[in-house]
Amino acid sequence: MKKWIRLASVAGGLLGAVATFSSVNATEGIYFGLMADRTAIGGDFKGTSGLVSPNDVILLPEIEQGLGLGFILGMKIGPSLGFEISYLSSDRDAVWRSIPFNVEYSVLNLDILYYLKSGIPVEVYGILGMAVPDILVKRGSVGNNSQIGDVTYSGIGFNFGAGLDYYLNKNFSLGARLVYHSVDYNYAEGIATEGSIKNEIGGSGIGLMVNAIYHIGK
Repeated sequence: MKKWIRLASVAGGLLGAVATFSSVNATEGIYFGLMADRTAIGGDFKGTSGLVSPNDVILLPEIEQGLGLGFILGMKIGPSLGFEISYLSSDRDAVWRSIPFNVEYSVLNLDILYYLKSGIPVEVYGILGMAVPDILVKRGSVGNNSQIGDVTYSGIGFNFGAGLDYYLNKNFSLGARLVYHSVDYNYAEGIATEGSIKNEIGGSGIGLMVNAIYHIGK
């Protein structure tokens, strides 16, 4: 929880620091909106293995894609550069050796947008940023005394992608993005053990996102 608070504080400070540089162009300045996505989680989450400690076993299920919903807040500070924070969460189905599980996935993204084409009605941009995801596998941890509990995987990674926004008018746009999340999970908390993972768990995947954004401008 503390890492989310720190990252949100940094992102808020960053947006506040650049607020004075927004221009009179309606496509520049502060914007906010809603986002939906379908992001794959691959890598070591194959549904056949897990991590073993002296006190418990935590599973690495195969996680299906799910519909994620969240918000987006950003600042475009010139014709070519923008900063953005977004948060998405989703409930997903998962399988480990034919055993079904429920998974909650969430991610906080901090991105820089570089606009290849700027202005109404169409904007095209590249995306480079950081992702901070969490995966909660319900009943995915088994203790030595056969007790069962949840396991949470936390990690960090990078975002690489591209997007397009189409303006319906000077303040409202619809958009789509394709983003590759290069993610390693380096911390786990099971029913009896929590701590850093010696050999990080890969969980990279491609996400398709759509958004509806209101541009405040200046």
